[in-house]
Amino acid sequence: MPFVKGQPGGPGRRPKAQTFARSIARAEKRIAASLPALIDNMLTLASGVLVEETNPVTQKTQVYRKPPDRQANEYLINRILGKPTERNDVTITDAWIFDPTETTHPPPTNGAAAPVLDE
Repeated sequence: MPFVKGQPGGPGRRPKAQTFARSIARAEKRIAASLPALIDNMLTLASGVLVEETNPVTQKTQVYRKPPDRQANEYLINRILGKPTERNDVTITDAWIFDPTETTHPPPTNGAAAPVLDE
């Protein structure tokens, strides 16, 4: 099989998904088995966690609330359930549509005067 420009890998090389299929399946099985615990952990982390630490030098105990951190759990849950669809709204305010028959240049977008070109 010849090398095709724009295609990752070289001739005869198996795709990564195929190469690591067993490892990926094992990892997904482990994540799926612990999904209820991951969801419980995510709910706990979403509220923040109280942490109690003892300073080894002063022997004083300090209790504080750790801010929510759920990125690792979110990744694992998304791996099994799929990432939710994101909605992106796009608004074009200063649009210029290309017209091949038009001989003038597009209007400037920053409010400056259009450059004068010698023709």
